[in-house]
Amino acid sequence: MKDDQVDSIHNPVNQLKMMKQNLENFIMSPVTTTVLNESKLPASQSLYEQHVLKGVGMILIPVKVAYVYLLTPCLEEIRKRMKESPLDYLLAIKVAQNTISPKLMQRCIKERIPAVFVEITDLDELKRLPWSWIRQFSFPYNPIFIPIFRQETANDKGKTIWNKIMTDAKLSHSKESLIEGAPISVPTLKKIGLYPIKGYLRNNGELSYNLFYSSHDTSDFNGISEAEYDKLVVTVLNGEVVRAGSTLSFSDKKGSEIKIRIPGFLI
Repeated sequence: MKDDQVDSIHNPVNQLKMMKQNLENFIMSPVTTTVLNESKLPASQSLYEQHVLKGVGMILIPVKVAYVYLLTPCLEEIRKRMKESPLDYLLAIKVAQNTISPKLMQRCIKERIPAVFVEITDLDELKRLPWSWIRQFSFPYNPIFIPIFRQETANDKGKTIWNKIMTDAKLSHSKESLIEGAPISVPTLKKIGLYPIKGYLRNNGELSYNLFYSSHDTSDFNGISEAEYDKLVVTVLNGEVVRAGSTLSFSDKKGSEIKIRIPGFLI
């Protein structure tokens, strides 16, 4: 580790003339990313602490946009609310299904919005949207579409229709809704374009990780079962220790907005 970055994860360390730390009793895992509802912003210090206690180091914020012309002002408002955030964040948009249009996709490209959360309320109307045109105007940025199933669409039929529409239109999408507070999976992080920026420890990557006691079986997300997050003992964000045991300290740490150059670059 060097200058708040992972210098190397492959080189043998026996002959390195620098400080070494024995971590054989721990499992190192990347910090996770989760969804945070904009209604909770500006968030309290305790809310950020709750996220860090679960190993979260990055938040994805779906910003509600009622009309296309309001997209930029809505984003700016959330940026103001996030000025005091100690965690890095990424802005997405959340729209009603009838708001999706070629014009909206053009604005998403201009604002570098890598994810569009779609509130699905009417499956027949969803089918009638001009998806071929939407795909054409999404190119070359190609943001991911993420469903939010409302009312009677929150069933297997709704999910089946959504996935068929997305697959037929050849659009990047999530098959399931994202759950607020739950870690976003690596395949979805890849589609958004956050991976390997986040969720991956790599050479010359940012120094953000969790340390867990290794006295448990590993499984699920990043090798750590959700039930084992109470065994998280250390969290480092961008080279700064923000959790050590039961002690949490953000000091003067300020998070920053992450910009995605190309969503789905590694897919």
